[in-house]
Formats: sequence, structure tokens, C-alpha cells
Amino acid sequence: MADILSFELPDGKTCSYPLGTTFREMVGDLQSHYISPLVAVKLNHEIRDLYYSPIKGGKLEPIDLSQEDGVRIYSRSLSLVMLRVAEELYPGCKIRFEHSLSKGMYGEIYFPNQVSLTEKELRTIVARMQAIIEADEPITKETMSLKAAIELFKKKGQMDKVRLLQFKKNPETHIYHCGDYSDYFYGYMVPSTGYLKQFELKFYLPGFILRFPTKSSPTQIPRFEEQRKLARIFYEFEKWGKIMEIEDV
Repeated sequence: MADILSFELPDGKTCSYPLGTTFREMVGDLQSHYISPLVAVKLNHEIRDLYYSPIKGGKLEPIDLSQEDGVRIYSRSLSLVMLRVAEELYPGCKIRFEHSLSKGMYGEIYFPNQVSLTEKELRTIVARMQAIIEADEPITKETMSLKAAIELFKKKGQMDKVRLLQFKKNPETHIYHCGDYSDYFYGYMVPSTGYLKQFELKFYLPGFILRFPTKSSPTQIPRFEEQRKLARIFYEFEKWGKIMEIEDV
């Protein structure tokens, strides 16, 4: 008989699964008790992604979008999908996610021909993202040697990622794949694009704001709140950062 693992849920109830069951399979049984997507879990107070198959039981706490950890995983995964789409539609373009703004994440797109971003390009990106999310495509995680990862990003021309990885002490790192796109992120991802149904890309000169549910609004994208003064402060800071060549800090 297969080994059985037992887990204690936050409400004190217990559940049991055969050894080899992934957390994705487990939270599928628990999703109906939560109002927003379960995107990860905590096992004995340690965050685990849904790819993981536990080898022991313990205290199991599902993570949804009413928790900061859940929102971070959701927004990080959305960023991966947007980066993939931008590379597919506009080869050679670069996206920089700069900072939080107006209950979302402000970023800019740099095209090889130095053409400025317009609402037309943004609508095209949104349509492609929606198609990928609707198709529920897998997001996979690969453990790769640090040396191989650095070589990968050198070939892709992503020298900011090369510089980042060169500071890592661990000889291995995790690379995430979505379609033909591969990237390094510090943190966990959802296992497939179908988790990411709620998002909005707002044109916000000279860039965009990627918007998504938040801890205080886990079931829907919150109402947009203009923050022009804060946006101007960030813009001036980033402009000086580029002048001083410290934009990767």
C-alpha cells in the first residue's frame, strides 16, 4: 500500500494524500473553500510552490490572493507572461518593471528602433496575453547550473540578469519556462497561465501600469487611483539613475 501523508489545515481539519501527490493536486480539492485562486502553500510555515510533491506531512496553509505572498506570486507570474509576449511580438524589445504605482506595477518598454510605446502596442500585448492565459499553458521550473544560466542570458543579451546571477553563491538556480520563453526570477510562480485570469494593462506615459488583484481586493482588480505626484518623483529618480548608470541597482 502506498505511503499516506496527513496534513493539518488552518481550520484544524485534516486531509490525507498518497506520497507523490503534488500541492497543485491538493489545493484543487481545497479551492472551493477560498474566494480567490490558491497559488502556493505553506508547509510547516515554509512557502512551497504548487509544483512540489511533499515527502512528509505537517501543517498545511494554502496561500491565496488575500495574502501578500499570494499577490507577489500572482504578479510575478503575470510579469513572466508579459515578458514572453513582448519578446514574441516585438523581438529585441526590453521591458523594465520599475516600481509599485496606483495599486499596480509601473514599467516601460524599450523598442530597438527607439519608437515610443503607444496604446496600440499595449492593446496587442493584452490580446496575446489573454489568449495565452485562456489556453492555460504550463509554466515550468528547471533547475540549472549557475554557469549554464549565465551563458543562457548572455546569448539572450540580458546582461542585467547576467550581473544579477554573478552575485549568487549557490551553484544552481531555477529558470522558468513559458512557451519558448525562459527567464530567471527570484521567487515562486504559478504552475500554469490559467491562474492569471484577472489583469489589466493601463497605458501610462511613458510606460504602462500592470494591474491585478491585491490583498485588500483579492477577487477583483481594485479601482485605479491616480498618483501623479508620486509618479513624478519616481520618474526623476529613475532619470538620474540612468545618468549615473545605476539603473540595475
